[in-house]
Amino acid sequence: MDRRGLLLKHYFIRIVVLVALLLGLGVYESRLRPAALARQLPTGAAEWIWPSDLNGEDGWVNFFLYRDFELGESVPDHAELVVQADEGYWVFVNQQPAGAGGFRERAPADSYDVAKFLRPGANRLLFQLRSRRGVGGLLARLDLGRQGSVVTDGSWRMCRRYESALLRSGFVPEDMGGVKSWGVPPVGGWRVESEAARLPVLADQLLPVQTAEVTRIRALGREWDKRFPPPESRLPLGRWVVFDLGRVAHGYLNVVFATTVGTRGLIYTSLDRPTGPDRADPAAYFSSPAGRGSWTAPQPLEFRFVTVLALADIAGLRVFETVPEWVAERGAGEIRSRRAFGFAPPPSTATIEHEFWRELERVTGLTGREAFESSLGG
Repeated sequence: MDRRGLLLKHYFIRIVVLVALLLGLGVYESRLRPAALARQLPTGAAEWIWPSDLNGEDGWVNFFLYRDFELGESVPDHAELVVQADEGYWVFVNQQPAGAGGFRERAPADSYDVAKFLRPGANRLLFQLRSRRGVGGLLARLDLGRQGSVVTDGSWRMCRRYESALLRSGFVPEDMGGVKSWGVPPVGGWRVESEAARLPVLADQLLPVQTAEVTRIRALGREWDKRFPPPESRLPLGRWVVFDLGRVAHGYLNVVFATTVGTRGLIYTSLDRPTGPDRADPAAYFSSPAGRGSWTAPQPLEFRFVTVLALADIAGLRVFETVPEWVAERGAGEIRSRRAFGFAPPPSTATIEHEFWRELERVTGLTGREAFESSLGG
């Protein structure tokens, strides 16, 4: 064989080896790596997912991601749901709220046993996700034992508008959209710990008797004691209201609005009577989706006074109470992450407050301190 033939044979062998390496890498990424992760991480082969049409320019967002799945005639005795979400989440299994939380640096993923919510046949796993910068991720795995597992991947669907039927399997919302997969950990700069934190489902976190039904409301410069009827039936209290529970409470705040078109705002909590929302950092920022007339905090808090500022009139406040120990474990620290896929973290507290005040001023037609003082009660 001449020199030219030897060179051609040499290059051909190199091309074959390169193609084999690329095919092997593809097999590793598609099958072997996820299988290895399934053995190493509590989230298994789950992928970080996010709506296809959201990016870092969308600002405050609140939406839903869901997946239907089938079970046989029997349901597993144990079904571990492992969740990691940036920034905050609520999770529902067949219309039942299972838990809530959010991403904290170096904190383990949340784990719930949701077997008691499952049923033979069709089931739905639904997440309500929140982010203040329009970008984030959801990573979840539901282990069904011998019946396999449900993991977050590109087959999930999203919608922005809330409907009660959304919690039921089989329902297809009109604004259904697709999701994109960021990939399996450790993609994106999110760190997933090797062990998850075992948590009770929401029903087991709350006190059996809710004691936050009697409250004092401060609005329009007046105070009165009333036993709450359903908050949805109350007259609007205005865009800025202080609630005084008359005692220190521990639990999840639920703010009810006089509209279901969706709104956003700030929440301040304190043990002492507030002197104004510009005197302290907010305990939470909220954005309620269209179709839902309320917003519930994803972490429990300790408080007596609650100050709510919103771009829509407020109808009332509810508190789903828990024990102080649970607040110390789950309510410490702000839910947020530093960075995801090159997007900057949420702006500082001062920046977000400034943006909100600017929008409140636009809605009320007032400026600066005048907007604050005149927004008492609406």
